[in-house]
Amino acid sequence: MEPEAAIRAIFEQGWNQGDFSGLGGVLAARVVHHSGEASRVTGLEDLETVVRRWRSGFPDLEFKIRALVASAEVVAAHLTLVATHQGTWAGREPTGRRIEVDHMFFFRFDGGQVVEVWELVDATALRKHLGG
Repeated sequence: MEPEAAIRAIFEQGWNQGDFSGLGGVLAARVVHHSGEASRVTGLEDLETVVRRWRSGFPDLEFKIRALVASAEVVAAHLTLVATHQGTWAGREPTGRRIEVDHMFFFRFDGGQVVEVWELVDATALRKHLGG
C-alpha cells in the first residue's frame, strides 16, 4: 500500500470504523511513537487497544482528514477529531459534550511500513470541550 493510502486507511478504517483487518502490513512490529515529551514503542495491537478505549468513550468518533502531504519517507497529516463524549473515558464520566480537536501527525516509513510517528494534539481544546 502506498504511504498516503496507508495513512488514510489507518484513520478511515482503523479509527473511524474500528476495523484493523486490512492494516497488518501497514505498521512495523515496533513503531516509535512520540507524543509531547513522551516516547514509547508500540505496534498494531497497541493501536487497536487505544482505538477501542477512545471509541468506548466516544462511539461516534470520526477523524476528518484535512490534509495529507507525502514525501519519499514521511506523510504529514492534519486531522480534526469530532465526537460526542457518551461513555467513560480517561476516568471521566460521560458529559454528552461534542468535541472537535485538531491533530497533526508525521509518519515515517521504512520498507513500506510506518516505523515512527510524531503526534501533536490541541490538548487545550480537548480539555475545554470536556469542561476541564
